[in-house]
Amino acid sequence: MNDLGSLATDIVNYSYPDDTGRFPVGFVSGWLETRIGSLNALTHEEFEIDSTGAVIPSLCMDEEDIFKGLYDINYYERGARESLRGIIWDGAINGAISMVKEGDSTIQKTSNHQISKTYSQLAEEARESLKNLLYQYNMNKASAVQVTGEDGDSFNYAWDSNQY
Repeated sequence: MNDLGSLATDIVNYSYPDDTGRFPVGFVSGWLETRIGSLNALTHEEFEIDSTGAVIPSLCMDEEDIFKGLYDINYYERGARESLRGIIWDGAINGAISMVKEGDSTIQKTSNHQISKTYSQLAEEARESLKNLLYQYNMNKASAVQVTGEDGDSFNYAWDSNQY
């Protein structure tokens, strides 16, 4: 299996195992392939996909997590849009009963509007998680800004213990 297929399998089997019918591995793999530019923009890298579906150079675990984060955001935003479509096309304005009470029993139907809001909140949480992943990724990839020393080969940081 190629790199994208392997990553898509992880996403489908571990992140969204109950949604394999709607979004199979092939769909997720295709989505990842078309979003390689987004990954490049976020990580400041130059990943490419060859004809076999292999990512060149290979993705490290952090880069895979960032790619999964992009998919998570897309998944939740798509859920919000689909819920809103249900409001528009199913005719939620048609006077459907949303709650029935009888004695101690209550039956309440969750509205598509509330479902859409929940998906939007999940998308926002996924964006925040991706932001944190990118911060950590960029911190780990950052190199020293200033190196001092007589010959330039040693990492002798300019710090005088007498100053503090």
